[in-house]
Amino acid sequence: MHSLPFLHLFGKKTNMKNILLSLMVLLLSGTLWANMPLAELDSEIRSVTIFRSGAQIFRSGEGQVPAGQSILKFTGLSPYVNAASVQFSATGDFTILSVNFQQNFINPLENNEEVNDLKTQLEALDEQLRKLEIEQEVLKEEEALILANKQIGSQQNGVQLQDLQAIAEYYRTRLKAIKLELFDLRSEAKQLTEEKNKIAKQIGQMTRENPNRASGEIWIKVTADRPVTSKFQLSYMVSRAGWKPAYDVRVADVGEDVLLDLKGNVFQSTGEDWRGVSLSLSTGVPTESGVKPELQPWWLAPYQPVVYQSGARERRLDGYALKDKMEMEDATEMAAPPPPPPPPPPAPEADYAAVEQFERTTTREYRISLPYDIPSDGNPYTVAIEKYELPAEYQYYVAPKLDKDVFLTAKVGGWEEYNLLSGPANLFFEGSYLGNTYLDVNQTTDTLELSLGRDKGIIVSREKDEQFKDKQFIGNKVTQNIGWKIELRNTKSKVVRIVIEDQFPISTNEDIEIDLDSPRGATVNREKGTLTWQINLVPGQSETLRFRYEVKYPKKMGLILE
Repeated sequence: MHSLPFLHLFGKKTNMKNILLSLMVLLLSGTLWANMPLAELDSEIRSVTIFRSGAQIFRSGEGQVPAGQSILKFTGLSPYVNAASVQFSATGDFTILSVNFQQNFINPLENNEEVNDLKTQLEALDEQLRKLEIEQEVLKEEEALILANKQIGSQQNGVQLQDLQAIAEYYRTRLKAIKLELFDLRSEAKQLTEEKNKIAKQIGQMTRENPNRASGEIWIKVTADRPVTSKFQLSYMVSRAGWKPAYDVRVADVGEDVLLDLKGNVFQSTGEDWRGVSLSLSTGVPTESGVKPELQPWWLAPYQPVVYQSGARERRLDGYALKDKMEMEDATEMAAPPPPPPPPPPAPEADYAAVEQFERTTTREYRISLPYDIPSDGNPYTVAIEKYELPAEYQYYVAPKLDKDVFLTAKVGGWEEYNLLSGPANLFFEGSYLGNTYLDVNQTTDTLELSLGRDKGIIVSREKDEQFKDKQFIGNKVTQNIGWKIELRNTKSKVVRIVIEDQFPISTNEDIEIDLDSPRGATVNREKGTLTWQINLVPGQSETLRFRYEVKYPKKMGLILE
């Protein structure tokens, strides 16, 4: 059974009464455990299972358990441990009596080596700046001394010309030298201050994710008949960690398989640096409830707004009624979820370490074979997970009314068998970075469509067809004929299959009549008002597509038909 007397001692909303009560519990616990031998055991993080939100830390080590009742103490842990998740197992003949987690504000976590190095640099810069200040002070005092002794000779005795020239030369030379030295010292101090500010900003960036510098401790009360050498394993859940899936989508050339690299962007600010640990990435979210929901009766009744008073209720004073303002509460405010982070910069292609994938009952887990370093700075670190080769069908697409450029698309079928995860994707085509997209595996279609960017090798134009440009006024009606001409030319060295889409207007008023002259070779969708052509263009081939429509509408009605 876990005893947790210290867990909420320093919560944000703790009042004085709770603090005193907690201190009493603390003193009582200390009294009960004060006479027990205390064995502080060293442990190392061996592996970490990272969930979409949260992580499970696995530590191991070896130590001596004394005879009788004693306390095994593990220090320097994350302060964000979920106390209820602590698990401890060990070899040897002894009994575990209780497990306790607490935060230590007296011996906080140490900064990582990089932060300590930066702080050392900061101290060195402060020392240099202080020396520069001293040099400037000395020069300013010398300047003040010279300026305070400008009077030459006396009223009775003049000064010889040669002496005056020598003194003037000295003043000019020395004051100039002082001014120049001060200028150089100020310039040097400015550069050092800028460098100091950069380092201080970097330290702030690296430590802002861990404002709580307290360390975590786990105390385990045990009893043994005799001293025991034990090998132990300690595990616990921590917050402020997680991972997000991301992809690199690579296409070497049209006609080849799509290479899909699954990556995990791992982040953590638990207060512990993970150095050379084995990682497992799980799709589970342990912070979510695993209990199935239960439908409750839905009682339907007339709605009555909630009315409340701000401040005191109605009061009577000297024959007058004083009423506070009544406010109506008749709205619900919902916060929108934050936008996903921008995808990380594209990583160079590399060989992947072996990854074992385990399918559990409700989650999947990827075990990474290579050890990783994940500092506690909150920044994302990319972990290579798996690489897929997906057969794809390629086609070119253009909607010249919206954009004259042709887009290359790859359609991947049967993608659901790979158990992919939704996430941002970086697109690469023929070795060049094209941009990013979002891979949504929750879509209902069985074909995944990827846009691989613009292809300037197919030239497209769209303009009015002068053969079908006509506007007539008959009675109170206007009849207008509009035609369009789309021209395509393939300048590539291979055959391309291209889909062309355009549109015609759809009437939403019985006074507006639209007559489409069915274009040659096009598939017409009259509900959506779209025209679709699918054609093959051999190298150097040009093709012209035409369509027109007639619109009749009242003179008084203004319509935009282009």
